[in-house]
Amino acid sequence: MDMKNKYSKVIIGVALVAGALAAMKLAEKSARKQHDASLQALASVEAPASTELVGAEISPFSMLAEDEQRLDSKDLEDKVWLASFLFTSCESMCPLIAKKLQGIQEAFHEHPGFRLLSFSLDPVNDTPLRLKAYAKKYQADPRQWRFLTGGWTEIKELMIKGFRVVAPDQPASHTDRLVLVDRHMKIFAYYAANDPADSERLTKDIKKLLKL
Repeated sequence: MDMKNKYSKVIIGVALVAGALAAMKLAEKSARKQHDASLQALASVEAPASTELVGAEISPFSMLAEDEQRLDSKDLEDKVWLASFLFTSCESMCPLIAKKLQGIQEAFHEHPGFRLLSFSLDPVNDTPLRLKAYAKKYQADPRQWRFLTGGWTEIKELMIKGFRVVAPDQPASHTDRLVLVDRHMKIFAYYAANDPADSERLTKDIKKLLKL
């Protein structure tokens, strides 16, 4: 009888521990959802719709680049740079964005004060090696055009809190916005990557900031 009681107590103990662990996992999942929702609420409208976002300062960041070295936002001090968001397996919007960026690189290739930064929206699959191959496909010069990856939570927070653009739930539904940042790490303007009028405005604004 005593042995049966011991087994019963063990079984009850195991059940209680399993229940506690399950409850903890549910609580963590709920907390993550609430965290993501609060971040997304900061960018509920596409950035170009509001001029109030212009002049906002980009929060500090450190990301892994295609050469497996970390690129820190401090490396961009006193630089004019253009941020974009894409992923290597994208077959719709991203190739168009990449071709646009390739053209911008060619136009400002000789200027040492200008940079292009492309942030991956699929960091699980976009390893540095994969990003390096993608960079080569679009003839990206690593002295000027860098491809960055990191943890998805980190990238999402940077998009929403830093660049003030909508972070997608799925990579395929991402924004086509380009974000121009001035020498003081402040947002200068937003542009739709595939809008001809915005492309012309972007070129003029880069020249303005570079004082060309």
